[in-house]
Amino acid sequence: MAVTSRSGATTPFSGVVFGCGHNNSGTFNANEMGLIGFGRGAISFVSQIGPSVGGRKFSLCLMPYNTDPRISSSLSIGSGSEVKGPRVIIAQLVRTSDQTSYSLTLTGISVGKTLIPYSTSGPPTKGNTVLNIGTPPALLPKELYGRLATEVRRHIPSKPVYDDTLCYKDNLGDLVMTLHFDGGVDLRLSTVQTFNKMPDGSFCFTAMGVDDKDALIGNSMMANFLVGYDIDNMTVSFKPTDYTKIG
Repeated sequence: MAVTSRSGATTPFSGVVFGCGHNNSGTFNANEMGLIGFGRGAISFVSQIGPSVGGRKFSLCLMPYNTDPRISSSLSIGSGSEVKGPRVIIAQLVRTSDQTSYSLTLTGISVGKTLIPYSTSGPPTKGNTVLNIGTPPALLPKELYGRLATEVRRHIPSKPVYDDTLCYKDNLGDLVMTLHFDGGVDLRLSTVQTFNKMPDGSFCFTAMGVDDKDALIGNSMMANFLVGYDIDNMTVSFKPTDYTKIG
């Protein structure tokens, strides 16, 4: 197998294992060629080529929802993919039995200065939150989502498009939401990450409630961050980055 960089240089890799499907289903279209695995397991793409490129680590920057498709971002693997510089936030990952996922411990969420604990019945479970760039919305336990939604409604001056939704036509105000992770790590989110602009011009909240005790942070809340995963050191790094201006 060989990988061609943006500069045109080709790097060969021997002994890489990959699969080929003949009867695939899912939400794919004619322009999509398949899936590439970037999990923590031994057969993921980043684990297989990691020893040849400077380590099992990678970084990527995701665009906000409905960004002009002509604008591209980047994916870096191995040496040089480290997320550095000012305003970088580093969180410790939690080792779980599921080696395809990246898990952290979410302790609470703040809306403005109001803290909403993850659980009202005791300390949160270690590794209760998965980072998943393949899922757009954040999926939160219904009880947590209910408390969060109440606080979001209280902070936004305008009325929702429909009473039972968190979709607004305009005037989201200066809403700031913060994800609090174990170890005192705080990830501050603006309305770019917490609301998606829909085709009809409205803005809809990027989280929803589900029947699960664990949470999932989707790609909408990671938009406009350069996110770096370091499997060997079990860390994830976030750096505010607007790739629509530099990509």
